[in-house]
Amino acid sequence: MLYEMRYLTFVIAVLLSACATAKKESVQNIRPTNGNPVVPGYFADPSIFRDDDGTCYIYATTDGYDVGKFTNGPFGVWKSKDFRNWEFFNYPYPDAFPYWSEKHWAPSVTKGPDGRYYMYFVKDGYDCFVVSAESPLGPWKEENAGKPVAPEMFDAEVFKDDDGSYYLVYQGPKKEGKYSIWMGKLKPNMIEFDGEPRMVYQNFDLFEGPGMFKRDGIYYMLYSNGSLSGSYHVNVAYSKGSVWGPYTPHNVKGGPYEPVIKPIPEQNLISTGHNSVLDMDTAYYMVYHRKADPYRKGSDLYRQVAVERLKFDKNGRMISVKPTFKGVNPLGGPLAVDGNLALDKPVKASSVASPVFGPEGVTDQDYRTMWRAAENTYPQTLEIDLGEKKSLKEVRIFFEYMTERYFYRIDCSEDGKEWKLFDDKTKKAELKAPAVSKGRAKARFVKLTITGSTKKNKAPGVWEVFCR
Repeated sequence: MLYEMRYLTFVIAVLLSACATAKKESVQNIRPTNGNPVVPGYFADPSIFRDDDGTCYIYATTDGYDVGKFTNGPFGVWKSKDFRNWEFFNYPYPDAFPYWSEKHWAPSVTKGPDGRYYMYFVKDGYDCFVVSAESPLGPWKEENAGKPVAPEMFDAEVFKDDDGSYYLVYQGPKKEGKYSIWMGKLKPNMIEFDGEPRMVYQNFDLFEGPGMFKRDGIYYMLYSNGSLSGSYHVNVAYSKGSVWGPYTPHNVKGGPYEPVIKPIPEQNLISTGHNSVLDMDTAYYMVYHRKADPYRKGSDLYRQVAVERLKFDKNGRMISVKPTFKGVNPLGGPLAVDGNLALDKPVKASSVASPVFGPEGVTDQDYRTMWRAAENTYPQTLEIDLGEKKSLKEVRIFFEYMTERYFYRIDCSEDGKEWKLFDDKTKKAELKAPAVSKGRAKARFVKLTITGSTKKNKAPGVWEVFCR
């Protein structure tokens, strides 16, 4: 349905304007569906961490860089105090992060007993490394003399128990040809195991991405299974009383295993998996990834982050949840950003890659949709009609890749003919998202002109433009 609506919008736009102008027809049609993805861009294997002051951080694999070898982009982190206004901070190598690699996967962060922050991540295949920092934003420094925590560790997730003990849960060595989940208790130094790690779970449906949380004395071991190309989903096993198990598979009643969350292909909700859990004391939320919509053919590594509330029966067993477009805000309140002058306003673009990448995607406050130019040439422009003259103080832009610099300028006009400069970042642009331009202007029309990017192999794109 999304493809059909966008194609119709594109055809109408072409007939009305040579500039590919398009406009959303109904605000009501977009409001219920703009909570997921919760952040723009391509990110996978999300691990959420909530600090003592309530600030939430999402660490993830950076997608959209694959060249057929499961390669990825540089690490960064999403930060928000309200779960709707998000900022992305990059970790430039080597100043803010000690390791460079095209295979950095599945970071997981916690605050140690010494007050420092520790990140565990996979580098160059199947080894888990650890770095530490004084802030969740870094800069990070090497720990354990640059050596892996232990051999054959994949997709490690850190877990803190009620007694203050820390554990790493990870996919470890195969046993009898089957994948297995291992766990090791960390020493207070957070970089070494206190004793030998143990295999705690093995089952036919295990693939990757193990993680844990605890609720009412029950330990929940979540893990992913299925194909990255579509059937990817999350299953769970339980242990009552001991973090070491034994762990019992979910919903074994003479029938199939019932996933905690699984794809809905007919809605383009594909490859729902590799999650972490946000514990809000009275409620629990799954933060997971799924395919970008529209699906980018030729690669499985264009994924986005979503969130759903977990459900339990009276015995503590998890009830399956469905992936949604609406999403949920674990901190309460709406997910949509308020005060956006550009919301659902018509946009025209200098070029459009295809109907599903029409310019209307930059004003709908929906991170499924975006505009992309037809070619990797510059300049490329977007022009937003605010409908009437407004007082403009700020423009925020989420470009397609948070980990790249985009060079641009903002111009404003009251009549669409005479333009005045609002902000110029054609020479110097911050490595941060959103890109923020501040000034003062009376404007009905706002024009974004992109003059270049460090992303050399792809036409420029924009997820969203916010005007305030």
